[in-house]
Amino acid sequence: MYKKSIMKRLLIVTITAVTLCLSCQHLEFVPGENSEDTEETRKPLEITPNSLQIAYNEGFYGIYTSEEQWGECTVLSPNTVRIDQVNYIRKLTNEEKNQIGDSISFRIELYAAYDEWDRNANSWYFKVPKGTTITSKEDLEGIGKFPLIIYTTPYFHHENEFNHITYERNISAYAQDLRDPESDIYIQYEVESNPQKFFSDTIPYCDQPGFRADIFIDTKDKGTIPNTVTNVYVPLISRNLEEGEEVFSTSFKLGEDIEDAYIWYTSSGHGSKEEARTRQHLVSIDDKEVANFDSKIACTPYEYYDEINPWGRKCPGCTWRYPTRNWCQGGEIEPRILKLGSLAKGTHTFTLDTKQMNDEGVNKGINTVTPIAGYLSTNAVIIGRKKSTK
Repeated sequence: MYKKSIMKRLLIVTITAVTLCLSCQHLEFVPGENSEDTEETRKPLEITPNSLQIAYNEGFYGIYTSEEQWGECTVLSPNTVRIDQVNYIRKLTNEEKNQIGDSISFRIELYAAYDEWDRNANSWYFKVPKGTTITSKEDLEGIGKFPLIIYTTPYFHHENEFNHITYERNISAYAQDLRDPESDIYIQYEVESNPQKFFSDTIPYCDQPGFRADIFIDTKDKGTIPNTVTNVYVPLISRNLEEGEEVFSTSFKLGEDIEDAYIWYTSSGHGSKEEARTRQHLVSIDDKEVANFDSKIACTPYEYYDEINPWGRKCPGCTWRYPTRNWCQGGEIEPRILKLGSLAKGTHTFTLDTKQMNDEGVNKGINTVTPIAGYLSTNAVIIGRKKSTK
């Protein structure tokens, strides 16, 4: 039988659809166009190492419960709105933005209580014009989001104490955008859960979240940094792709030439065997192949995942033994960096083709064109540097 380790703290560092081109989404966001932001409007910042706390002990409740239940639960963090039982948004103040240095990481201290299934856990940031009111999921429709940490929740039985896991990722590439004084910046974070299935009706609903979390942006700089914008950020997709969206395409517009550009990309399959399937991911810009890779990964070492998932999958005493799949339970969906090089000012097209399935775990489906059975949770962002005119 698996013995629980004394050490619980772990560190993991580490767009609709176009099938036969049914319709294409056009992003209105035009980086670099009509910007009034200049070096003169941004004074240098004096930065010291700090931990900017985004969330304090926030709870994530049952995905199958109603607002009548979770609507009564207290939001503990400042400048924060709960938009459903597993989703929060947190606006950064001007003072907080000025604490963000150039060398930063996004850190989640997750406390897992119970869930017998895999759930999605996502953190993004998004930006809107100053003064825009965001209080509901409907207000988020059409807003491009930038992924911070994407992961799946651990299996954990409610009989046990909260299991503490640390997720951390370097997000220095986003630092300039997070400080943008011309926009309101929000952090959105969600951890899906279903804790009510085996919890007692005698326990108040708000006292039995599936997960709790403390969230931070950690700055490691010390000294004076220039508060200028040399990067361009383009959100491409941050949603689930479903059957009929095996080939997805969207157009985007650049207001200026960029160089050293790349795509920050994550994708994971869920539902109806998609978690065990591995698909070929063909990524193109303007019909030119950028990357072509298989999503298969190995969930090793076993001891690492046994630590995150101390009771295995729905069976006390079981240990983690998935040899390969497209994500690992309790682990981060690590971003792939897909290099683009230079992109010219103007309109471009991003295309993602996932129709070819390479493997379906136990039930083989090698090299077949297969519809998405559940969904592919997908995020893609272009990051590039404004081309020098010198």
